[in-house]
This record gives sequence, structure tokens and C-alpha cells, in this order.
Amino acid sequence: MTDYSGKNIGSHLPAYKKVVGNTLIWSCTHKPFNHPEFLGFICRLRDQHKCKNFVDLGDEFDNHAMSYHETNPDGYSPGHELDRAREEQKRWNKEFPKVDVCISNHASLFYRQARTLGVPSEVFQSMQKICGTPDTWRWAPDWVYHFKESKQDVLLTHGTGTAMNTAFNLSKSEGMSVVMGHHHTECKIVHWANREHRYFACNTGWGGNIKEYAFQYSKRFKKRPILGAIVIKEEGYQAEAYTMKMGKDRARIYIK
Repeated sequence: MTDYSGKNIGSHLPAYKKVVGNTLIWSCTHKPFNHPEFLGFICRLRDQHKCKNFVDLGDEFDNHAMSYHETNPDGYSPGHELDRAREEQKRWNKEFPKVDVCISNHASLFYRQARTLGVPSEVFQSMQKICGTPDTWRWAPDWVYHFKESKQDVLLTHGTGTAMNTAFNLSKSEGMSVVMGHHHTECKIVHWANREHRYFACNTGWGGNIKEYAFQYSKRFKKRPILGAIVIKEEGYQAEAYTMKMGKDRARIYIK
């Protein structure tokens, strides 16, 4: 299901895709409140690891003005925020013309708020039209990447409604490796094995800008968000977590 348009908002069926080569995965850019250097960081990872597949695990748009939670009365209106997010999305379309995207709690606010107001799904537009992406950006509730040569399966999911360390528990229950977004303060990999196979469970971190007003709710949180991404290599057998350095060395990439 890659033609997501809100009509199937209640579906939890993943989309399956056979892939080869290295895969680059990021999450939670929260446009237009994304970190201004995060796209460059992702592009460097793409080039450094010669990635062929690209996945955005969701919250690509923030939709702060449409939130069910408290919003900033001095911030953008819903229309202005959408315009700003689309302008930022153009930069990502240019660098990444083909991306698989997971449905997420922030980006789905377009449809959720419409449902709250009683708007019938027949009038919903596709995510491509709303976000201003080419048709080669495809949305699904989750993705399962099947690496052809190794026959390894990896579940790619946003993680809506999950608690910390859920990636590990989900990996065990699904019997496959997992990469999850949603948890801004976690960019990590946990390896585990049974008698037959070895698996990994990953969290990507995020790509937002903590200084933006949309994230004032986390101002006093002790755990701080991490700008990061995941690269899957060796045909699904190996995953690596990368974080973006800040301060004087913020343009450098180092492995965690």
C-alpha cells in the first residue's frame, strides 16, 4: 500500500519491498522546523556509503499548528506552516527523488484532524500532493525490506505510540531486525541472537532543530534529542548508527 491518502488511515499492513545495496534511514525532520544542516549530513552519509535505498521513517512534516496539544499562538498558521514545509521539502526532493516513507503521528495530522471534523475520506488528497513530493516518494504504514542476496528481512517503522527500548522488544516479537524512529533522544543499535539468527534493533534519532518554538515542550527535559541516522549494510546483516556533531565540529561525521 504505497498510495496512502488517508482513506486507509486505520491500516497497519506493511509494504514489502525487495532491495539490494546499502540503505540509508532517517526520521523526524519535522519540517519546517528541521535542523538547517541535517540534509547536508544525510547527503554525506549517502555519498560516503554509496547507498541505493532511502527511507524516511516519518514525521517529515511537523504540523505544529494543527496539533491536538497546546500550540504556540505566536507561531505560523496551519497554511503558512504547510507552505514553509513544502519549500523545505523541495530541497529534499532534489537530493532524494525516490524515498519510501512511513506513516507517522505528526504527518498524519492532515487526515486525523479532518476525521475529527467529520470530513469524509473521499475528499482527501494523497501525501504526495499535500507534501509536494514526486510520486516516487511512497507512503505506507510500515515497510519490510527483503534483501535479495541474504534473504534478510528488516522492519522499518515510525514507532507511533511506543515507549523507549521498543525497537528491541519489537525485533524479538517479529523475529526480524528493526529500525525505528519517533524517539528523538535515542540513536543506537542493540544486537541480539537466538540459536538460528543474529538480529539488530535500531533507533535513528531525529533531524529537527531544538531551538524552534515547536519544541518548547521539551525545553526542560533532561534527555536531549540526537541528530542521527542509520545505514544498513552487507545485505541486511549489519547496521551502523551515525550522529551529527555539533559545535565547532558539527560538519564532521563520526560513528557511534
